[in-house]
Formats: sequence, C-alpha cells, structure tokens
Amino acid sequence: MVEPVTMTLAALAAATAHLVGKAAVTFGREVFEQLTDDAAEDAAGLGRRLLGRMIRGRTTPAEVAVAEATRRVVEAPDDSDAVASLRLKILNLLQGNPDVEAEARDLLQNAPASMTASALAVGERAVAVAGSENVVITGNDVRLERGGQ
Repeated sequence: MVEPVTMTLAALAAATAHLVGKAAVTFGREVFEQLTDDAAEDAAGLGRRLLGRMIRGRTTPAEVAVAEATRRVVEAPDDSDAVASLRLKILNLLQGNPDVEAEARDLLQNAPASMTASALAVGERAVAVAGSENVVITGNDVRLERGGQ
C-alpha cells in the first residue's frame, strides 16, 4: 500500500484549482451541469467531481464564491488573475469545511499520478519537473562523466 502524501491546505487548494480549471476549460459552461461522480475518468472529470463536491448546495458564501470564480475561469481561461482568484476561493472554502477538505484529499490521493502531477518553476533559470524518472542537470559549464569506464 502506498503511503498517503501529506499536503498542506494551500497545496491542496492549488491542486484542486488546477483540476477545476481544467474542467472549466474542457467543459465550458457545461461544467456546472451533471456534476455527478459519473464524470469522465480524466483530469477534467476529476476537476468536475471536485467542483461538484465544493459547490453542491451553493448555499454558503464560500460555495457561491467558488462557483463565481469558476465561472470567471470558464469565461477567461488564460486570465491568470481569474485562476488565482479561483485558487484563493477554493482555499477559503477548504479552510472552513473539513468535510469537503477530507473529500478533496481523498479524491486527489486516489487519482492516478498522471492527473495530479504538476510542477511550477519560478525565477530566472528555474527548472520544474513533474513525474519524470530522468536525470535533470542544470548550471553553467556542467560536465558529465560516466563512472567505472
């Protein structure tokens, strides 16, 4: 059995926002329709299931805020401010709802790594790699030598 990965609430919100964003781009306005667990088995489907759980009743201010932020991503998927707003609204919802947080953690922990693996590199000459077993070498004037030959 694989040990569950411990994830901060901010990292959970970021991963959830990433998948909800994929669902918004893939399904457009239809992302709000048929929010069932029968959604496709891909990242957009997982994002749809996460969104469905977070805005199930749309009765709390946090649920409404996530729905509105998702709608903005649907309308402008390349708008980094809209995506950042979605991430923040999801974080706020997760902070105030331990049941939804637990469900989101469960969905992400049980998803194939190919759906949830992502990397972010920030800064000059930064490198980000997700899900690779290859060697990554950075720097100036790097020289590789094979040992034992």
